[in-house]
Amino acid sequence: MAKFSNPKYTGIIYAFPVILILSAVLIYLNNGTEIARKAIKSVVVYELTLFYFAAAFYLLLSRFNFWWAISLALISWILLALIIQLILK
Repeated sequence: MAKFSNPKYTGIIYAFPVILILSAVLIYLNNGTEIARKAIKSVVVYELTLFYFAAAFYLLLSRFNFWWAISLALISWILLALIIQLILK
């Protein structure tokens, strides 16, 4: 997609919530509304960490090469997700 279009528009494709919609429907069909609601709540919390990852990766790209930037952003994302998991436990 990025090869044939302007890169500023590819973010729309990445942000399209098709996986979230499909997951919510399948969870609802198998487990009902309450479990689907809890799963969506979890998604809201962890989407914030996805925003953090994207921002960290973007900022790190100006200081490091691609592979170091993605590695550092991912490691910091894992740490943040673990901290959030401990807090919400």
